[in-house]
Amino acid sequence: MNYSLRLTFALLTLTSACAAPDAGAVPSGLTCAASTECPATEVCSDDSVCRRDEGEACRADVDCAIGFECEHGACAAHEGPEAARDAAADGGACVVDLDCAVDLECEHGACAPHGGTEMEHAIGDECAIATDCGAGFECEHGFCVVDPTETEHATGDECAVATDCGAGMECEHGFCVADPGAASSGTGAEGDVCAVDTDCSAGLECHHDLCAPHGGA
Repeated sequence: MNYSLRLTFALLTLTSACAAPDAGAVPSGLTCAASTECPATEVCSDDSVCRRDEGEACRADVDCAIGFECEHGACAAHEGPEAARDAAADGGACVVDLDCAVDLECEHGACAPHGGTEMEHAIGDECAIATDCGAGFECEHGFCVVDPTETEHATGDECAVATDCGAGMECEHGFCVADPGAASSGTGAEGDVCAVDTDCSAGLECHHDLCAPHGGA
């Protein structure tokens, strides 16, 4: 074989080796450059891997191309917000668990660690059920309020309504204060040690841990 024939043969061999894979030659789950390289039911996904196209059978989300999820055994368009997919971090907005990054779940519309505690809500925050609010609170008319059956509140504690405070107190400007008109169950005399207003006798309030006349300095 002369030199020109050997050169031609070498060029043909090199061209054949560098040619693009035949249609359907790239197996499912392997790297691809174009959808024509993937099996007939698959496309070259955005991550350059052959994955199932929309409507094709699947067993898990990873079987489907980027932007699709395995729903009822078939790849379907992901309906979660695109922003959530791009920033599916702890605290990011979400609709379903799939909107969140690995090890996170969608809880109350936000991505949170699996098994995380319920969101803590303050008095007056919106809620749907009691578990939306923190311990010691209940959901009443769509808002978090103190659960009087679980929590005793003293003078100065935050409140939304009078029932947020303990017996003998009322809610004034968002804080629990002694109710001058309420009957006292306490027996503490002026100057006696106290913890709450109800420890003191009628006409007295607990001021700096001592029973004193209402409004006293």
